[in-house]
Amino acid sequence: MALAQGQVLNNRYRVVKLLGKGGFGAVYRAWDIPLNRLCALKENTEISPEAERQFDREASLLAGLHHPNLPVVSDHFSIAGQGQYLVMDFVEGDDLQAMLDRAKGPLPENQALDWILQVCDALGYLHSQQPPIIHRDVKPANIKITPQGQAILVDFGIAKVYNPKLKTTLGARAVTPGYSPTEQYGVGITDGRSDVYALGATLYALLTGSDPVESVQRSAGSPFPAPRDLNPAISPAVEAAILRAMDLIPDQRWQSIADFKSALEKNLPKPPIPVNAHLAAPLQAAAAPKPAGEVVMPSQVVVQSSPVSKTSQLMIEADGTASSPLRNGLMIGGSVAIVVMAMIGIAVVLLASGLIGRRWTPPATRIANHSPTAASSIRYDPTKSPTLLTPSSPAGTASPGAASAGDAYWASTKANRAYLRAGPHLNHPILGSYSFGTRVEVIGKTSDNQWFLVIADDSKTGWLYMDWLTMDFDSAKIAVVTNLPTPPPPPTKTPEPPDSD
Repeated sequence: MALAQGQVLNNRYRVVKLLGKGGFGAVYRAWDIPLNRLCALKENTEISPEAERQFDREASLLAGLHHPNLPVVSDHFSIAGQGQYLVMDFVEGDDLQAMLDRAKGPLPENQALDWILQVCDALGYLHSQQPPIIHRDVKPANIKITPQGQAILVDFGIAKVYNPKLKTTLGARAVTPGYSPTEQYGVGITDGRSDVYALGATLYALLTGSDPVESVQRSAGSPFPAPRDLNPAISPAVEAAILRAMDLIPDQRWQSIADFKSALEKNLPKPPIPVNAHLAAPLQAAAAPKPAGEVVMPSQVVVQSSPVSKTSQLMIEADGTASSPLRNGLMIGGSVAIVVMAMIGIAVVLLASGLIGRRWTPPATRIANHSPTAASSIRYDPTKSPTLLTPSSPAGTASPGAASAGDAYWASTKANRAYLRAGPHLNHPILGSYSFGTRVEVIGKTSDNQWFLVIADDSKTGWLYMDWLTMDFDSAKIAVVTNLPTPPPPPTKTPEPPDSD
């Protein structure tokens, strides 16, 4: 029975609106009365004693998860004879199923890959827990895209701690036709490869605009169209990765979500390789049609290797004449000049950016002298070293750490889109985003080593989550930032009354 609008649970959460309902429960938008903010309330109506014990164990684990592509589970409780409840951050934005319904067809491959790769990061984090946590309900409707383009994997209603000795229990047997693998039906054993199947099926739907054929129907012999049969614009490599992820036999799939992600990343667009002008011009000349009546000599392409330099020289003669020493010298001289000019240009850029000849200054001095950009909502108090302030409350003071004067610690982003935030929590505003491989200087961290205070190359200062950084140094050397503020509530367009629809 659905909860009534305005009903208060656990003396704290007022039901605002039913968002979705399934065979084992429902999801509600609710109002956290003490904190005066929106939240998502997930109800599980399986009320057997064993289901309640399993819920308590697994809800405790979920409450300890922190990842940029997962909602924060802030509370859990049970009501005798009624059900169990998870309280999570309410994620603003549209889910991928709603986007598919509006598009009435496939989504662009590059955009879909960006979102799916973010979900790979979330699933990899879940699977890396001890014991591993299997989501078991990955599908377009359970992936929300925030206004900032961040993919959030939601709905932990049937998430299950992996135990290879146990069959899938009744309370976790919910399936979604087209997205659940065969082992999730009946009493099969599910593991991380079950999420690999479901994520592959999700990408199949995004790129074809159609739900995949149900796994049990495929097992019975129903035809299963390949992705490119429905959308020829899909890259062959992406199609191959999807088909392997959706193999009916778990041992034939990608054996981890990391393997699936690696296969998809290989298909990301790469910038074109420029062709040197002094090589492109002769090639174009050789291919150009000759005027009528002119004797066409066969083009000669000669590759000569210098025994001294071991460098190949490409000589192209379109008119059949032998190349002269003067002409060869001009070509070689031109190549050398281009290389020298390029090196000079790179040096000028590095000098201008401060990466060459840069004198390191302590983080306290850099923060004190930093001028906030227009896009930043933070300001700095030069009287404190270093104190990061928001317009309303301090965001943290760095305590002395192991770093000494002259030390600088550099890291690079390893996510396709790493979000820089004004504080060490997902509810803090986003100050900017950085692509894979962006270099940042690490100057502080939270005590749990989950968030790091960095200065980016564009001079913005803010917080990056640990899973978005690659560091080649011991994080114990980084100073801990203290006096952190309470994270702000998620932004809403307008204050919403607790019992409005």
